[in-house]
Amino acid sequence: MSRGPLGVRYAEVEREFDQARVQVVLDIDGGGRQDVSTGIGFFDHVLKQFGHYGFLNLGIKAEGDLIVDDLHTMSAVGNTLGRALRETLRDSEPIVRFAESTIVLEDALISVTVDLNGRGSFNSTISTNRDKIGEASAENLIDFFSIFCSTAGITAHVRQLSGSNSHNIFEALFIAFGTAMHLATRVEDSRNAPVSKGKMV
Repeated sequence: MSRGPLGVRYAEVEREFDQARVQVVLDIDGGGRQDVSTGIGFFDHVLKQFGHYGFLNLGIKAEGDLIVDDLHTMSAVGNTLGRALRETLRDSEPIVRFAESTIVLEDALISVTVDLNGRGSFNSTISTNRDKIGEASAENLIDFFSIFCSTAGITAHVRQLSGSNSHNIFEALFIAFGTAMHLATRVEDSRNAPVSKGKMV
């Protein structure tokens, strides 16, 4: 694990698991370059959307036992990305911490509310009528977020307000989550900051 210079919210994390190996480079003030390769096409697509709408420089390289299924790879990416986010915020100035984003994508309307409080939980009403989108398992896309939030220390509530197309539902989820993360990780204006806001604990 490596960190950027003081004041630069950047981290590089490499993790090796029994069934997967993941490298993540994350700059939360980077502006929006993405280089993602997990071997799972739709997962790559939505991770890039997460980074683009989160204004992140995001690099992810994952190698997993996809010959079995995509669970271990997605879980490992969630864990490693969560560690990287936590590392980028370790020495940050106080952040906004709370944020909400509601995104419409054709038939899908998804709301994401986050609290970067250092205590992770993922609460979701996402429901689709497909087991897979491309080669990505719907249930493992949800598992990715659960592990990401647990590792990063994010309390997140996700609400599916409408939608039946699984592709649109999950793409809207990743966009909304990225947007909420961008808003929540902004450095707070200390002149107006309530005392309850601050760094992740």
